[in-house]
Amino acid sequence: MDTRGGPTPAAGSAILAPPRLSFTDTGLSVNDGVTRTGLWDVSSSEGLGWEYSLDLGKSWSRGRRNSFEVMGDGQKTIWVRARDDLGNTSEIVVANCMLDTMAPSAVAAVSAGSQWLPQLSIQGLEPNARWELSIDQGGLLDKRWRR
Repeated sequence: MDTRGGPTPAAGSAILAPPRLSFTDTGLSVNDGVTRTGLWDVSSSEGLGWEYSLDLGKSWSRGRRNSFEVMGDGQKTIWVRARDDLGNTSEIVVANCMLDTMAPSAVAAVSAGSQWLPQLSIQGLEPNARWELSIDQGGLLDKRWRR
């Protein structure tokens, strides 16, 4: 295994520059690894082809042009490597992301409790969902909770 968790190239194989792999992170922050699009961009050295694996290297698909698309929501581990016409391969580039193409489900805020102890029940949240509550239009009170 190499330092990134992928297998090392076979002994005696040519040393090829590994490709670069990127995707558009559309999550709550620009580096949380969550994306709503399964499109991955790949760039490799001039004259080299590339291939990718979605099953930890058990099978490989030849890349076409400079991108490929991953389908199906959930955690993804992507392996990409450069390949020349002689079958030599580069070090494997490994990337992880969470593909989430589903719109958030509807959330309901239901008043509960009594006049002496008012409560607000938030229903319909997805697992690990984040939500905000403001009782003054986002002014002084702006709290964030995580379910």
